[in-house]
Amino acid sequence: MGAFLLASGTKGKRFCMPNARVMIHQPLGTAGGKTTEMGLQIREMMYHRVKMNKILSRITGKSEQQIEADTDRDNFMNPWEAKEYGLVDAVIDDGKPGLVAPIADSTPPPKTRVWDFWKIEGSRKAKQNLPSEQKLFQDGYQGGKGGDEEKGEEKPKEATTSV
Repeated sequence: MGAFLLASGTKGKRFCMPNARVMIHQPLGTAGGKTTEMGLQIREMMYHRVKMNKILSRITGKSEQQIEADTDRDNFMNPWEAKEYGLVDAVIDDGKPGLVAPIADSTPPPKTRVWDFWKIEGSRKAKQNLPSEQKLFQDGYQGGKGGDEEKGEEKPKEATTSV
């Protein structure tokens, strides 16, 4: 539906960013209930499919048969393919640095120690490296008590006197 709304915009003002993806597809929905209700819902979806195909055909200049074939399955396009298809008028990319964000780097972010533990979930090594309650208490964990006791710095306790 998003690509349909994009294509339905005012000609000459339909823009797409270089990092965008445009997908066209047939109407999607579910039918449930009694048999007669399901038949009505399916008939309504078929009506919308034909109507949207006619509108996209008029907008893009492609035949209804071509639109029907292209929307039979999810059809993904980059911005330049969407422009060639007739869904957008221009791709906002004039080559000026900083106008648009660069295409994301394909390298994954650095892994943290926690991620390394959990990525091999179920392995013996991962289970040995994960902190257990027993290990935490052996290492002096105080169970969330605030103050300096957690850091191992004990303050001298003041004697309480009754008045």
